[in-house]
Amino acid sequence: MNRTREAPMTFAFVFVPIAVWLVAAGAAGVNIGIRHVLPVYPFAVLVAGIGAAEFMRRRGVRRVLATAALVAIVAEVARAEPFPLSFFNGLAGGPGNGFRYLADSNLGWGGTLKALQRWMAERHVPTVGFKVA
Repeated sequence: MNRTREAPMTFAFVFVPIAVWLVAAGAAGVNIGIRHVLPVYPFAVLVAGIGAAEFMRRRGVRRVLATAALVAIVAEVARAEPFPLSFFNGLAGGPGNGFRYLADSNLGWGGTLKALQRWMAERHVPTVGFKVA
């Protein structure tokens, strides 16, 4: 099958689930964070892959720009470890400014509680209190 004949199926496979899920999440009337749209992410990655593949088919400056963008993204994501959930890219101000865009459980689900437990054990801290803002 050639690319021209594959395009409608690719479009349907990638974009239809995104549209259906976003419409359903928007119509649900419940908004307790971005976790409602997390199933869209794998399809969004496919969209990015399709775009990157198209750029990589080109020659010259476009290919260099696509490669540079890919390297920059990989470096920026790697820099977010060990806190990938609170990742925000440099254009958004980095992880330190994520609170300006999201709140509540969108920025943390207790992923560092084991590290807190180790810290408490090392310093013989019996309990901690969490302040709800």
